[in-house]
Amino acid sequence: MNQKSKARYYYHYANSNLNEFSQESTNNRPQKEVGEINIGNPIVNVHVKGCCEDSKKKDSKSKKGKLVDFAYDTEFPTNFGMPNTRLLVNIPTVIAEVSLDEVEAGNVIWLNGIFHVFNQTTTPQFCRIRMFRDSINSANLIYDSLVEIDDQAQLDDNFNQIMTSQYVDPVNADQTNRRYFLTAETTSTASNMFVNGPITFTAAEIKG
Repeated sequence: MNQKSKARYYYHYANSNLNEFSQESTNNRPQKEVGEINIGNPIVNVHVKGCCEDSKKKDSKSKKGKLVDFAYDTEFPTNFGMPNTRLLVNIPTVIAEVSLDEVEAGNVIWLNGIFHVFNQTTTPQFCRIRMFRDSINSANLIYDSLVEIDDQAQLDDNFNQIMTSQYVDPVNADQTNRRYFLTAETTSTASNMFVNGPITFTAAEIKG
């Protein structure tokens, strides 16, 4: 659009009160105009006395909390009988994993995981849920949870119980290809527990 044809609207003040809302040409802008905020297309700018400094502060603050990157791993979203993977005793089984290409120092990574566990044992059992950063070893453990699953004999809460986990991981240094692993395991040799879908694991990098 030709610059001369753009409509600009201005608030006018009379006796310190808002009096009217009128249209003026771009060649006859009021002398007391301080700042402008774009509010439409074609371009319409509202000029409000004393708005510039406040707008700059708000713009600076608004950057914090913005989504920078997002990765996810979803398996068996409509099949609650798969993959029916048996959990090992005190050995992490990878349920899902995600990777972020580049992460920036000062940001945070919001991790969310969900999967389901079926306890086919005649006694209550424990499912250990863990998250690891970059590789699966104790030095990179960032999340550790233990959940009790009812037994099969009671026919109570043993079938495909929902396992959820959340964690916020601060980024202390820039890094390329940061990986996260969601794992599960059992703590008893008598256990007979299986992992089923739906399975979802997400990682969202948030501006710090």
